[in-house]
Amino acid sequence: MRLEAKEVQLAEQKSWEKIVRLARSKGEIQSPMSDEQIASVFIFIGDGFGMRSLMVGGFKGAKGSLLALWDGFYAELKAYRYPT
Repeated sequence: MRLEAKEVQLAEQKSWEKIVRLARSKGEIQSPMSDEQIASVFIFIGDGFGMRSLMVGGFKGAKGSLLALWDGFYAELKAYRYPT
């Protein structure tokens, strides 16, 4: 069971990295962070949000709140411009 969970986590990481790489290659996002780091932030936002929701006892409105966090981070990646 433990190995299966690690495989799922690795697959999730690789999937997010692929999405980030695609967005970067299209010029959609810019960041000094690596694709791996950006992918991890998206995953950790979801993981942290899920754990917090469990601790406070509810997922009511969770989807909208999680999407708002992801959208905010994505907006930062879109707005970033390398210093000249």
